[in-house]
Amino acid sequence: MLGTGSRRTGSGPLRMRSWPFWCGILALLVFGACESQRESEDTCAASVEPTSRVQWQTPIVASDNEAVYPRDLEAMASVVQDRSTGGTPLTAGQIEQLEKEIRVDLGDGVAMELILIPAGEFLMGSPESEWGRDSSEGPQHSVKITKPFYLGRYEVTQQEWEAVMGSNPSRWKGPRRPVESVSWQDCREFIEKLNETSGESLEFRFPFEAEWEYACRAGTTTAWSFGDNPYDLEHHAWFVGNSEGQTHAVGKKKPNPWGLYDVHGNVSEWCADRYASKTPGRDYRTAPLPVDDHTTFTGDRSFRVGSWLGMAYRNRSACRIWIAHDFVDSTLGLRVAATPQVSRGEVGQEGVMP
Repeated sequence: MLGTGSRRTGSGPLRMRSWPFWCGILALLVFGACESQRESEDTCAASVEPTSRVQWQTPIVASDNEAVYPRDLEAMASVVQDRSTGGTPLTAGQIEQLEKEIRVDLGDGVAMELILIPAGEFLMGSPESEWGRDSSEGPQHSVKITKPFYLGRYEVTQQEWEAVMGSNPSRWKGPRRPVESVSWQDCREFIEKLNETSGESLEFRFPFEAEWEYACRAGTTTAWSFGDNPYDLEHHAWFVGNSEGQTHAVGKKKPNPWGLYDVHGNVSEWCADRYASKTPGRDYRTAPLPVDDHTTFTGDRSFRVGSWLGMAYRNRSACRIWIAHDFVDSTLGLRVAATPQVSRGEVGQEGVMP
């Protein structure tokens, strides 16, 4: 669900009517009775039937620079490790020494906080029985995150964006509110500048969809990271039922089990991936797509929903959608990921990156 002020860069505004507050609440209450009708709509993205000719017995591996498919598992895994650590894989000892939490100094008292997300394996997507589930969230499949990575504790704030870019495109201004009204390519430029100023200790990037959902779930298998009860959402997220039609300062709701805030609301978050289901011969189990260096400003990009305008079922851990890379909307922002490049001994004191 997209907010007012939506547009595509280079074209005129798209006039979109916002949902009244009471309409969102009413929809939440009566959703169960309307579920069969909703499933006939293309809500999150196009539905794609599973590819029967491929045997999916080996988990897909999603790491920081490549997607690894079952047929290429061993060879591609080596490439991933080499590319992400300057040619030398992180040893078990180096991984143990990584700071669990770090702060990246952006100047003028502004710092970006990141949390180390451990490597692991999880079941990506949602079961057919999940409330509000869309066909684009399936089939469920096992995904292995091959190495730890950092992820922003909060969505990128307006003061962080302005410290790096020198401007603030957001509709609702506030230094601790998440930046919004930014396209995928705007975010890519932000990440490039962030890498230019942050030194060589971290390589900032978009998270892949698999990494995003893995971190959002934080070891849970429920519809939301806090459980299956939609009435608990108000304690964990800003959504249509409590946002009063705007964003709010980050970190005001309860975090998920791994300490990440606003994963189920406030703004939706861009991901690195092109949307797999729109590519002929591929489906959700082959996301992310491997033939993309994430620097080409073309095509549709995935983002993970969970915004101030989203209804409860839209803010679940598995919900996903795609849109053009140059699309701008007041519900769209980002959360940065980062690849650790060095061991703890080379990191500045108290985990503050130089």
